[in-house]
Amino acid sequence: MSRVVVVGGGFGGMAVAARLAKTGHEVTLLERSPDLGGALGSVSEEGFTWDAGASYTLLPAVLRPVPATPTTFDRLLLHPAARHLGFTSYGLFCLHVPVLHLLTATTAWEPFQVDFWPLWIATLVVSVVAAELAYRLVERPALRLKGRHPLARRREESAAIASAPSTGTSAR
Repeated sequence: MSRVVVVGGGFGGMAVAARLAKTGHEVTLLERSPDLGGALGSVSEEGFTWDAGASYTLLPAVLRPVPATPTTFDRLLLHPAARHLGFTSYGLFCLHVPVLHLLTATTAWEPFQVDFWPLWIATLVVSVVAAELAYRLVERPALRLKGRHPLARRREESAAIASAPSTGTSAR
């Protein structure tokens, strides 16, 4: 078969490279970072490791500094409700399936039936409440305990910038 170069070692790039190699192509996979996985990777700092998955990909405003002139998309993502969703989204992702099983085990609702709306709405409501409780009672106190809460870091960065002496020169 032919020689193929796949640029990008994220989830999609790895999947394409594997499929091409399986069908007999000679594949070279190029990735700029030292680790494969893209958004499926992790971030490590001072002995702690965080998943760099869906929250980082779907809500980047939660994890990056605010640009000098935010776009409409940035303003939408910086809205307090969107920022809070970014903090609770992983709990929602982890809890919705157990909540669905709990509701089907304790009620007469069956998944994948014609009238699934009551089950869907109940699963959504209970999952959101459970994710909020998990964030407020477990994750937020743990992050604050270690001083790793994104809002605490942003406050520290802002204070450091505000207290930095001005050199009186501009970068042109």
